Amino acid sequence: MDKEGQPLLTHFGQVKILHGEKEIRTSENYPEPFPLYPGEELDGKIENYLIITQNQVLRLAALRDFFDEFFKVNIKFCIIF
Repeated sequence: MDKEGQPLLTHFGQVKILHGEKEIRTSENYPEPFPLYPGEELDGKIENYLIITQNQVLRLAALRDFFDEFFKVNIKFCIIF
């Protein structure tokens, strides 16, 4: 998306898509209904937020390598349970 919130286009006029990437759109960032652009598809179903209360825990696993901004290190894909 560009600065005005419009989809970026290729030099052929097609909407640019990021292959293999997933985006989670929430009502906070998208209060109005929005279309899926060519090449995009709904992954799963529309769901409510999972709210973690005090004294609860949620275990997460990385699905790809990423850069940890806090510790300033690259983290390789791993699953820890």
